[in-house]
Amino acid sequence: MENAINLNLITQEFESKLLNVNVKGFVLNYENRNYIITLHHNIPIHNINIVDNESIILSIKINSRWNESLIIDYSDHINNYKINNMIQKSLPKKNDVLYLVISNKRYTMTTVGVTFISFDNSPNGIMIPYIVANMDNTQPVAGLSGSPIYINNGKTAVVGVFSKFDSTTNIAYILPIYIITKTLEKTDNNNIYYSEIPNIKKINTYNVNKMNEIYHPTLKIYIPLTSYFLLEGDINSNHTISYINDCNIDTIETKLSQASLLLTNECDIIQNDSYYKINIRMLVLLKKISIDVNIIKLIWMKILTNDTDKKLWFKIVNKVFKLKFI
Repeated sequence: MENAINLNLITQEFESKLLNVNVKGFVLNYENRNYIITLHHNIPIHNINIVDNESIILSIKINSRWNESLIIDYSDHINNYKINNMIQKSLPKKNDVLYLVISNKRYTMTTVGVTFISFDNSPNGIMIPYIVANMDNTQPVAGLSGSPIYINNGKTAVVGVFSKFDSTTNIAYILPIYIITKTLEKTDNNNIYYSEIPNIKKINTYNVNKMNEIYHPTLKIYIPLTSYFLLEGDINSNHTISYINDCNIDTIETKLSQASLLLTNECDIIQNDSYYKINIRMLVLLKKISIDVNIIKLIWMKILTNDTDKKLWFKIVNKVFKLKFI
């Protein structure tokens, strides 16, 4: 059986254009239910089909707005692919050997460590952990995003999803499988959460260190406090927080608040008359259709210097970008 499914992500139409993005996917059985797992790469998706059978249109179950996971309803038409039911939620250790298999071709890699990447691609966004691994193969690896990454921990478990590759350094970036399972478990995948409490010293049973990091018991590493809330925050989640209040340590049990983002995180292209809203998906789409890099820089400058609650919109007039806040 094949480990990976060849998927075609078709974007929503923009200025009479649409893109076809080829990714891999795989079947994951989690809590006795099958799902197809892949990555949306922050593009606005219109349709998903299987490359080998374009007549099968797949349905999205979760199009996550706080990470790049795309979870698709399992189809009974998919019956010749491996069903993965063994996972390792903890992050691999340095020098652990990981691998993926595509069409009986094995790609091996060695874990270097962990890095944090902004989930929304913004210069000062909230960071999410990625496994960093050095690819042992010299063959091209384009088109492998969405592939399951395995670790031989005695049971050959899925440890993550292949996300990005830097050909100049031969480094692969892997979204941990814990992000996928957390996405499946959350009630709200449309918002991110944070705490308004200052000077936090402890959450539940774990202390916050001087670097404003907290130990994550599942990932088994220290992560930034904002990343902890990104991963563990949900609409109904309660957290016991100890904090400094007038030189004293107070403890309360509290729910988290919804965070306000520089860029809104709708899954779609948003249009109002002739204007398009600059959200995460639209900005990524502009990059992929090769909009002038100076326009992208101008957009970010406008966003970062905006001191109001208004959002940035644009329209194109005679191939010229017109920007305004609404």
